[in-house]
Amino acid sequence: MNDKIILDKKIFALIIIASLYIAARLYFASISSYGFYHGWNEAHYSNIAKNYFTHTIWYQIPLIGGPVFDSLPPFYSYMVYVSFKVFGISDMSARLVSIFAEILAVGAIYLLAKEIFGERTAILSSVIFLVLPWNILWFGRVFTDPLMTALLTASIASYVHAYKNNGSMLPFGIFFGLAVFTKQPALVILPIVIIWSLIVGPKRELLIKGAISAAVGLLPLLLWLGHYFIEGDMSFLSQILYGELANRSAPFSNSVKVIALTTIGLSPLILLLATYGSTKCKKESSVLFIWLVLYGIFVIIRTPPSHEYYSLPLTPVFAVLAAKGVLDISKIKVFNKWSPSRSLSFIVIFIVLSTLPITYALLSYSGDIGYTCTEDVGNYLNEYMDQHPEEIVLIVTPSRYVPQMVWYANLTSIGHSRRQVYGISNDLSSASIKNIEDITKKNDDAQIFLVVDNRQGFASKLDHSYEKIYETTYITKIPNMADVYTTENSYEKYFNQSLLIYDIEI
Repeated sequence: MNDKIILDKKIFALIIIASLYIAARLYFASISSYGFYHGWNEAHYSNIAKNYFTHTIWYQIPLIGGPVFDSLPPFYSYMVYVSFKVFGISDMSARLVSIFAEILAVGAIYLLAKEIFGERTAILSSVIFLVLPWNILWFGRVFTDPLMTALLTASIASYVHAYKNNGSMLPFGIFFGLAVFTKQPALVILPIVIIWSLIVGPKRELLIKGAISAAVGLLPLLLWLGHYFIEGDMSFLSQILYGELANRSAPFSNSVKVIALTTIGLSPLILLLATYGSTKCKKESSVLFIWLVLYGIFVIIRTPPSHEYYSLPLTPVFAVLAAKGVLDISKIKVFNKWSPSRSLSFIVIFIVLSTLPITYALLSYSGDIGYTCTEDVGNYLNEYMDQHPEEIVLIVTPSRYVPQMVWYANLTSIGHSRRQVYGISNDLSSASIKNIEDITKKNDDAQIFLVVDNRQGFASKLDHSYEKIYETTYITKIPNMADVYTTENSYEKYFNQSLLIYDIEI
């Protein structure tokens, strides 16, 4: 009875921690715009979901007049669309999908850890997952990977639960199908659970039920793909089926950086605890190691440059193993002079405190603590265009800012409205002033604004033909490591990011 009361108190404490965490999540989601660090992705998926209101849901259209997005299935953008329907069209509404996905992921991790190691590990796994800096960085953003991570984890957890308890495989199949409908790498779920089943002992009936459930779960994806098959769009099918998995980038093109940033994002202490927790594991825990190896191989080989978030689906593994490591360490003799609960509390508090500097640095360098430059520029442009509705306005900007400008200033591609956008090279060191001048001459009937940051000292190349009319800056008090983090060259002491508007008069 006493153990049950203690356990109930721990679950209650977990609910309180999760509630406070969600409140913090909502706050941070409200103080920054789609910025310079992967704000492209956030605005990209937001634009797709917004365009469902005026176009068919069969096609993912990020820019009116532009090409259809053909790299990923649409389930994530559908969820953002649903959020827009319920909560209205805004940054916060789009980010809610990833925040809700994190709640699902915590529940799935709890179930998985409970099935493998027991209740105490399950509770601690959930807490560690919430404080991982890598999760805090990505789960508040408009990205496919947080939702895929949650669904992937829920699928594996449901399978392990059903397999151990001879339960229904339908939840596994549904989560599996939705995970793949979110992003193709979730197909790794199948070899993970099959290999694990063979290790713990094959149960023929459950394996058959699992296969049937997986097939049922894939029906939404097959229905969506069937539309393109009927339309005869074989190139689209080829890209969606093979592009993300096989042709996204050259093998090992980002292996060093993804390993380095993931190691930092997981935090060295939690990595050490996970390593310790990986010793003396029972057979059921092999699912974690199969998961780590199979998905880890994919991450190391297939992660494209600047896409380090590909490693996000590995964080549940490290959270569970670190939790086991904490419980194993709390039993060591040196902690025996304290009560078990006191020593465990001390370790958990120390873990949380150790993650705070890393979390602060990641959020600061990514702009998640107050970057609003893209929204500021969008508001300025909107005000101008609202005051001059008869003018054709063309925004020229590096490609990394095109989706953000489309999102905040309601732009289209050239020729599809009076509010237009044109993307130039992201590499401003090689960006051609002549190219911008050529665009200006071809669109001499338009009012043209150049929206640009000062990477590679680009602004210093501009002559008197470019009049700076607006500037907004994100300023921090952290050391400038931009060369490492955002490939921006700067000799300033502190890290900052500016966005400027130039009126082009050529």
